[in-house]
Amino acid sequence: MILDRYHRGDYRVGVADRILTGPWPPTELATPTPPAALGADVVAIGDMTVTGDSVLLPRGRFPLRGTTWTIQDATTIVRYTPPWALMLAIGLSVTLVGLLFLLVKRERYGGCVRVTVVGDRLYHSATFPPGPESRAHAAALVNRARALTALLELDEAADAAA
Repeated sequence: MILDRYHRGDYRVGVADRILTGPWPPTELATPTPPAALGADVVAIGDMTVTGDSVLLPRGRFPLRGTTWTIQDATTIVRYTPPWALMLAIGLSVTLVGLLFLLVKRERYGGCVRVTVVGDRLYHSATFPPGPESRAHAAALVNRARALTALLELDEAADAAA
């Protein structure tokens, strides 16, 4: 599942893993660019990578200054009685015990959790699979990106005042 990859840390750096240094084609295996070379902090949200001063997307690099991050939870939860419980309820309908099988319920998640970034000449969204864990994970990543944006704007305000 996609969410398991995020928990294992496979998407920590994202796009930055593909940055190569040196001659092309490489004569030896290239090492990933360390996060310190990309900026102060690195946050990967789907296919978006947020560094200390920019947002890396599949179509290029954009400034982090002035971006707005939103998260939309479009998850739907459907509760249903599984078919095996219905069959047992019908089969044991002669006794009242069969009615207890109608109390068995399952939940199925549908929809998605969407993270959107909007900025100067920038609009991009990433989707996560539905579920409560996915919502919490995406919200934590968006809050980190918002904090980096606020820190950048706070530094600029301090430089302007000085």
